[in-house]
Amino acid sequence: MTATTNGGYIRDVVVAVTGGTGTLGTCVVRELADRGHAVRQLSRRADREIPGSVHYPVDLTTGAGLEEALGAVEVVIDAANSMSPRGAREVLVGGTERLTAAAHAAGVRHHVLCSIVGIEEVPYPYYRAKIDQERILTSGRTPWSIVRATQFHALVDMLFTLTARGRVLPAPDFELQPVDARTVARALADAAESPPSKARLEIAGPEVLRTRELAYQWRRSTGRRALVVPLPIAGRTGRALQRGALTAPSAAALGTVTFEQWLEARGRGATGPRQPARPGARPRPGRRLPGGRSGAHVSVLLQRAVTRALPSPGDSGRRPNELGDTPYTLLTTFRRDGTPVAVPVWAALSRGRLYVRSERATGKVKRLVRDGRAEVAPCNAFGRALAPGTPARGRVLPAEEEATAERALSSRYGPLREAFERSVDLMRVEMCYLELTLAPPAP
Repeated sequence: MTATTNGGYIRDVVVAVTGGTGTLGTCVVRELADRGHAVRQLSRRADREIPGSVHYPVDLTTGAGLEEALGAVEVVIDAANSMSPRGAREVLVGGTERLTAAAHAAGVRHHVLCSIVGIEEVPYPYYRAKIDQERILTSGRTPWSIVRATQFHALVDMLFTLTARGRVLPAPDFELQPVDARTVARALADAAESPPSKARLEIAGPEVLRTRELAYQWRRSTGRRALVVPLPIAGRTGRALQRGALTAPSAAALGTVTFEQWLEARGRGATGPRQPARPGARPRPGRRLPGGRSGAHVSVLLQRAVTRALPSPGDSGRRPNELGDTPYTLLTTFRRDGTPVAVPVWAALSRGRLYVRSERATGKVKRLVRDGRAEVAPCNAFGRALAPGTPARGRVLPAEEEATAERALSSRYGPLREAFERSVDLMRVEMCYLELTLAPPAP
C-alpha cells in the first residue's frame, strides 16, 4: 500500500474491527474496505463474507483468537455489542479488558471505541457497562479515541417491531435523535485515519423527535395497524429522558438521513436491518403447518372463507379477470421435468411485480429457488384460470426487502388478511415472501 498522511498520521493501515458482522460492524468494515484499507473482521463467526476483508474467529468473552487476529494491526475499532444484561458485562467490560491487553501486547497504535450519548445520565445497567468499558479504555496504555452516537435507526425500528406485536405501539414520552449506522461508521473510519484524540466525539441524527412522532412514522412506513399509546416514565430514568439525555443537538457531527428517510429506503430494499416484515412468534426454521397436507388444506379453506368476507378489489376500472383485479392469482411453478404445478394464492400487484407470502417449506418455493421460472394468471378461489397466464420470474425476497411485500399485501387485503396471517404467525411456521416479476410483452 502507498502511505498517505492525514494530519501527520499514516492513513493506509491494517484495521481490525471487533463485532465485525453486526449491523454497525458490517458498515464499518465496508466503509474501511471502500477506502482501501486492509480490514480484519473479529467475531466468533462470519455470518456473511464482506468483500475487501478477512475474518478472524475471536471470542471476547474468553480472549480466544485475539493474539493471532491483532498481529501487525495498527488500529482497532471496537464495535462489539451484547444487549443482554449478563452478556453486556461479559462482552463490553470483560471483553474490553482482554482486548486492550492484547492490543497493547501487539503494539496497536490507536484504539477507537463506539459508545453512546448520555450514558452517565440514564441509570440503566447496559449504560453502566458502557461507562465501565470507556473507563477501561481511557486508563489503558494504548492511545484512544471514543465516538459517542445516539440510538441507531435500526434499534428504534427493532423496538417498535417487538412492541407492536399486540397491535399496540407504546410510545414513552421523551425525545430521541436517531442516527444512521452508516453515518456512525464513517465517523469511526475518520477517527481511525486520524491521530488518537484522547477525547469523546459526539455524533447524532439530524432530527430530535418525540418517540410518539417516530412511532407514527414507523407505522406509516410499515403499514402496521397498531395503536400508538403515549406512556409516562417515572423515576430517575424518566427525569433523565425528559431532560433529553439521549439527544445531542450540539453534537460535533450530525447525520443527514432522517428516521423517515431510512424507513423509506429500507422499504425499497436499499438498506436496513435483516428483520422480517412480520416478526410473528419466533418462527422455527423448517417448521410447516401442523398436520402436513391436511393442515395446508384447512388453511386453504380458511383463506377462501376470509376472501369471501373481503371487500371486492375490482375497483380499478379494468376487467375483473385481469391480473391484480381478482382476490386470487394462479401461481404456476415447474418441476425439473417441466411439469407445471398450479396453486391459487393471495397476491398483490405493485409496479409490475406480484408479491406473495408463503410457507417456506412448500414445493412452489423450492421450485422458484431452483430455477425461478413461473407463470401467473387471475383465477377464482378454486384455482380456475380466468385469463391466459403471463410468464414471470420469481425469487424469494431477502429479509431487508420483505417490508415492501408486506405493505403491498396489507394494503390490498386489509384487516381480515391480517387476522389470518396472525394465526399463522402464532403457529411458529417459517414463512417467506415471493416476488414475481412479470415478463415484458412480446414485441
